[in-house]
Amino acid sequence: MKHLAFAIALLIIIGLSKTAGAYVLEGPKWNHLSITHSDDSYLSQAINIWAKVSGITNGGFGTDITVSSSKLPSNIGGYASWSSDGQFITHCDIVTNSLYPPSMAVYIHEVGHCLGLGHSLDPTAIMYYNGGNELSLTADDISGIQALYGPLKPAVFKLSVPMLARY
Repeated sequence: MKHLAFAIALLIIIGLSKTAGAYVLEGPKWNHLSITHSDDSYLSQAINIWAKVSGITNGGFGTDITVSSSKLPSNIGGYASWSSDGQFITHCDIVTNSLYPPSMAVYIHEVGHCLGLGHSLDPTAIMYYNGGNELSLTADDISGIQALYGPLKPAVFKLSVPMLARY
């Protein structure tokens, strides 16, 4: 009976480890939510994908995240490296592999690093070490970015009620 209970508990733990909390926070985060970037359409689109599920926004043209291309080993699509002031990320560089055409999946993955996410333990996540070719964030990716920047803030609309004319 003890062995059966142990086996069931182990299966539950293994099942949960694949889905709950598999994201990894890599270090600091930005001290502002409007993230600027170099003039690159893939980079802008990748930031927008993360912004759709979190408290960050695409701040448009600026210097927070920059991108360049260089010849890298053939098994690497790109990498990101950020600098910080010890408490917050202050700048991030993404380098893509010039051996390949730009890949939206690589941009989404590397922007995740620029925002403070590490490699996920969930093999279906865009932040898994090889990222795959997925273009949509998994629940694990979303949990990770929201742990850093909070959920997407709902839009606030002000309604005005027209005054009724008095006769």
